[in-house]
Amino acid sequence: MKKYGSHDANKKTSSSALVPNSGDVLLGRKANAFNHPGNQRYRHLITLSLPKYRKLLENKLLRSSFMKQLLNEILDGGRVRFLRLDNKSGQCTQVPNRTAEEKVAHALRDGVSKATFGLDNHQ
Repeated sequence: MKKYGSHDANKKTSSSALVPNSGDVLLGRKANAFNHPGNQRYRHLITLSLPKYRKLLENKLLRSSFMKQLLNEILDGGRVRFLRLDNKSGQCTQVPNRTAEEKVAHALRDGVSKATFGLDNHQ
């Protein structure tokens, strides 16, 4: 089922520097990542997916399958990349697909946790 756009799910990506486009998801906690259009779309898709994800909490296999489908939607047929900024060089590199999977899975778990404890911000 691993589709992930045009990227092979088992290969590490090249370490050459990339220029982020508006759809890319930038990893990091700085304001430039938070405010980036790709990150805003990513958070929006995660938020829209939470109600369905909550219904799957008792079934690990269905949760995993759902997360992978969501990742494919986020990657938008290979037009979106998950990029990490190297603080030393100031250059972006694409992270392996496994890292993107982990980021999506964590965002879903975090979204459920925040909603459970009344911490979600409705904006």
